Amino acid sequence: QCFSPPPHSELQPSEHLMVEGSIWLPLNVASNGNASSSSQAVGVTKIAKSVIAPLAQQHVSVFMLSTYQTDFILVKEKDLSVVISTLEEEFNIYKEVGGESVPMHCQDVPNGLQKNGKEGRGHFVRYELTYLSGIDQARLSGES
Repeated sequence: QCFSPPPHSELQPSEHLMVEGSIWLPLNVASNGNASSSSQAVGVTKIAKSVIAPLAQQHVSVFMLSTYQTDFILVKEKDLSVVISTLEEEFNIYKEVGGESVPMHCQDVPNGLQKNGKEGRGHFVRYELTYLSGIDQARLSGES
């Protein structure tokens, strides 16, 4: 018999279980504008150096998920404005809306989202948001 856990919304906190209330958004790291599942995959070490390290300096927690085909960095919705303002000078950031990639800038984040946890709730449709960071290979390798 297979066990199927209840959805997150049905889990109740207890002394043995703490339920995280945050919504996490995926950043899919891309190379030259292509998802990292392309032939020019971006290595985890380069992702850590170029994406995760700057976010850590801003006290942004991340969850890294690496698969054979792609790598994802998940960030809390409440940290989105910090993530974008931290990375937008070095990367092209896009959100996927209806299958189309739309450029994303810090001023595009709803006013309810502010730095480091002092947030009101933004009006996001979770399943329509995927952030893609286009990474310039020369920048990753340290070339000018």
